[in-house]
Amino acid sequence: MTSDPKSEAPKLMTQVTILLGFVALFWVVEIVDVFIFHGALDRFGIVPRHLIGLRGILFAPFLHGGFPHVKT
Repeated sequence: MTSDPKSEAPKLMTQVTILLGFVALFWVVEIVDVFIFHGALDRFGIVPRHLIGLRGILFAPFLHGGFPHVKT
């Protein structure tokens, strides 16, 4: 069964919007971390062999090692 390209366009636009929203969120979090918190949010990353480090599973996707890492 083939789908109508006209019906796929809104779905594609929604997916692109969600993707760009996440990328923008990553940049905003990194900008806030660097300029407001001076890198203090990095402590919420994954810390191996420590129970408190498990919170990083939730927060690590939004934390990056600096602007070059966000860019790539």
